[in-house]
Amino acid sequence: MKKSLHFLKICVTLLQGGRFAAAVRPHGRPICLFLRLGGGKDSQMYEIGQLIVYGNEGVCRVEEIGTPKISGVDKHRDYYTLAPIYREGKVFTPVDSKVFMRPVISREEALALIDRIPTMTAEVYENANLRFLNEHYQHCLQNYTCADLLQLIKDVRAKRCRMIERGKKLGLVDERYMKRAEEMLHGELAVALGMTREQVPQFISDALGDAGEPEAALA
Repeated sequence: MKKSLHFLKICVTLLQGGRFAAAVRPHGRPICLFLRLGGGKDSQMYEIGQLIVYGNEGVCRVEEIGTPKISGVDKHRDYYTLAPIYREGKVFTPVDSKVFMRPVISREEALALIDRIPTMTAEVYENANLRFLNEHYQHCLQNYTCADLLQLIKDVRAKRCRMIERGKKLGLVDERYMKRAEEMLHGELAVALGMTREQVPQFISDALGDAGEPEAALA
């Protein structure tokens, strides 16, 4: 009995480390197989009703977990049925999908992030090669953290000010990534703070004591 419990503890340890572990009977027959779902080291199972960030989709609510009754899915895998918060429709994704997923930040985390804004320094990236410019912004967005989104917004707004000083306009690539970052950041902060996306810029401005336009708080 003690040996069995000891072996199960080893299995749990291996499981938590992201490995496979099988509990076996004394004669070598398997009792059960433990599998760690998800490819990333931070993968975890989410619950029905939980709000999560799902890749480029942004904030979604987990509506169901299981095999959806639709064609084209693997009947031997479990899926999340996700409902995007800011658009109609459903998203079906395997629970062990490689698409980035994480829980929405808390209200406390959102307020702490806003408090950090004045201390953040903009780093302007300039490159006439559009492929390199796209790759730079894609790299900035790959982790989908609010801090990275906020940094990208500050960087591009600083770049826009620099371009205006030169008598030029901000490029379309810069503009597109800034808008996408704003949508994702404001969308998650709105959920965390219990407000609409449209109210977020003014909330940030008020929180930082900025008397000008709401957008100025992030400049």
